[in-house]
Parts: sequence; structure tokens; C-alpha cells
Amino acid sequence: MRKPTCLLLALTLLFSSCKEWRMHKRSESDFPHILLSDTLRVLTLNTSTSYFLYRDQPMGYHYDMVRDFCRQHGLVPEIIVAENTGAMMRMLQQGVGDLIAYNMPVTNALKDSVFYCGLQQISHQVLVQRALREDTLISDVTGLIGKKVTVIRSSKYQDRLENLNNELGGGILLEAADSDTLVVEDLIRSVSRGEIAYSVADDDLARLNQTYFRNLDVTLPLSFDQRSSW
Repeated sequence: MRKPTCLLLALTLLFSSCKEWRMHKRSESDFPHILLSDTLRVLTLNTSTSYFLYRDQPMGYHYDMVRDFCRQHGLVPEIIVAENTGAMMRMLQQGVGDLIAYNMPVTNALKDSVFYCGLQQISHQVLVQRALREDTLISDVTGLIGKKVTVIRSSKYQDRLENLNNELGGGILLEAADSDTLVVEDLIRSVSRGEIAYSVADDDLARLNQTYFRNLDVTLPLSFDQRSSW
């Protein structure tokens, strides 16, 4: 039941956003123009939840939703894979794509420049750590003092770790990874392989990856619930 609801909501908000755009200036990304062009340009990331290729076939939960939406409205989906969330947002604002099919954090800053058009997801950030017999699990945030935690630079995870570090009075060794093509799942994989000690991810994404990497523990929350949406 979640798919049709999300798709109808997306359509409704796309139409409402068109009206607001036309009050200021005409946009080539409004929904009537998209219908005339027969193509919906969709920005996303190459992740297990959003979009990936398996035996040359496109797959992913978010891709399935886009495909169903396009079938319903006679559109052809054009999938544009961005390197990271920052690049994806810039591409949307530059008109490279019409829609981001990826859960972006709901913030006041983004509300001023984009329209959220999907179901809101509620999640919280968790610590990603290995859980082998020889590993000592961190079960409280104070256990992060003196530990190196690797997150993507300029991400919401870095923001949260910096705030948590201030709350604890310092001591967390924050490493900001700076690769243009890095996504959260890359760091989760690196923790599983022992390449880095700790990272941070949203709990739903962390639990999904735990089914692939059974040597991970993702039970320690690091934040309150946060909203995200397309």
C-alpha cells in the first residue's frame, strides 16, 4: 500500500510546485512540460536501496517506485546517477534532473529551495561497528571518546558527530572522508572489512546492510528521530 500512496503524493506535490513556479517564472521542469517531453529525469545514487544494476537489469526500491509512477503517466524514466548527495542537490538546482529519488533530510534550509514530494521517512543515526568475538562493542556514546569515527565530509553525519563531540566535552576523533564518489554504504562495507573502525548511518540503511554484513552491530543510537523525503 505504500507505493501507490507515495506516487500519488508525488504527483500532487509536483502539480502544486508547478503552480508556484509559474507565479515567479516559467520552469522547464514543471509537470506539464515533463508530460509533453515524455521523459522524467531522475537523480539518484547507486545504492542497494535506491538504484543498482544486477545482470544488466536496473533494480532498487526507489527505482521501482519511479518506474511504476512513469508507467502510470506514460513517461520514460531517465536515471541519472550522481556521485553523492551534495552533487545530486546541485544537479537538481541546475536543472539537470526533475526529481531526486533518494531520501534527503528535511531541513528548513532545503525547504527554501526545493519541494519535498514523497512520503516522509523517520529514522535516526546509529553507530556502525564490527561485532566479532575479539571486538569490544561500544554500548554508550561516552565510549566513543578516544575512538576514530569516519564519516563523509559535509554530511549530516559529520554535523551530528561534531554536535555529539561538543556534548561530551570533546574526545571523539572525527575523520571526514573526502572522496567525491563516496556513499554511506561504502563506509559500512569498510567497517565490515576492518578497514575503518567506526562509521555512522541511518538506522534503516544500517539494518539493511547488516543482512549482507553479518559481522556488524548497528544498535547504538547517536541521534533523535529525523525526517527525510524525496
